[in-house]
Amino acid sequence: MTDDPDDQGDGPPDADARPAQETDDRRAVWSHRIAVAVLVTFAAFVLFNLVIAYGLMMLDVFTLISFLLSHYANVVIAWLVTIATDIAINKRVLHISPRFPEFRRGMLHEWNPVGLVSVGLA
Repeated sequence: MTDDPDDQGDGPPDADARPAQETDDRRAVWSHRIAVAVLVTFAAFVLFNLVIAYGLMMLDVFTLISFLLSHYANVVIAWLVTIATDIAINKRVLHISPRFPEFRRGMLHEWNPVGLVSVGLA
């Protein structure tokens, strides 16, 4: 292209314009390919997670998890009440156990029968 206002662009384009146009075309093609790859990857990720969620729903895993967590919550509450009772009654009211915890290796049992029995009864 020239700076001549009468030039209608009928002639061949400049040699400098062609590589820039080809570069822009390549960038456009690659950006399009990358966008498509990202969308396909995202769609595959979503489908994969949907298949897993659907399978878990069909196997009724959520009911099993709810059942197990409710029993676990009961055990935890029983343990917390046991610890709170030990602190409030045995230490402060009855003065059966020492005021502050003592951790001497010779006095510790391998299994704590009080804890096992209280959690078992709960």
